Amino acid sequence: MPTVIDEVQNVPVPAACSQCGGAVDDTHVVAQYQEDLPPVRPVVRRFDVHIGRCRRCGRRVQGRHPLQTSDAVGAAAVQLGPQALATPLISPQTAPVDELEPLTAGAMQRFLATHSTLEDLPMAVSLRAFYHVTISGEPGTVRGTARAVVACLAALHSAEDLVVAVATGRETAPEWEWAKWLPHTQTRGVADGAGSMRLITIDPMELEDRLAGVLQGT
Repeated sequence: MPTVIDEVQNVPVPAACSQCGGAVDDTHVVAQYQEDLPPVRPVVRRFDVHIGRCRRCGRRVQGRHPLQTSDAVGAAAVQLGPQALATPLISPQTAPVDELEPLTAGAMQRFLATHSTLEDLPMAVSLRAFYHVTISGEPGTVRGTARAVVACLAALHSAEDLVVAVATGRETAPEWEWAKWLPHTQTRGVADGAGSMRLITIDPMELEDRLAGVLQGT
């Protein structure tokens, strides 16, 4: 939990459920913390996100503030956001602040704050830093994000450096049909009726058997 809160934004639940249009009861409030990173000092913004329950369908509903960059209140999201320049902007050496002309000094600070970052750039996640990454949310959004992550990895890494294995439920298996065309999902030296056996299955234990050589480092 941050030790300093710069802003507190109240985020009430919407009056009507977006799913069915029913009235929403405000049941409780959870805190979400968001940090903006200007050159001088991070701006820590807390959103008191109101959580409600639709009277008609029972669906969980939460408020959304225009300044929020994510709906997650217990996990970080992979999304677009601000990124610092690779070559940082550095303010020139000047006289002490109390000796500077105020308008000029203020303009310089605004220039540095505005142009030191670029908005709407991909936020990278180092997969080597975690033993697993969970993507949560609406099913369509989750599948789309998972596809984007796998496609990005496959595009930027050869099959010599990356293995893609898919364990999926029977009902969602068609969503991963496209992955069979990736060379990263092929099992080396093992063939079936369609050619190289793919690392795509609805049985996690079967997938573990197919990955035995990779997992054991052989």
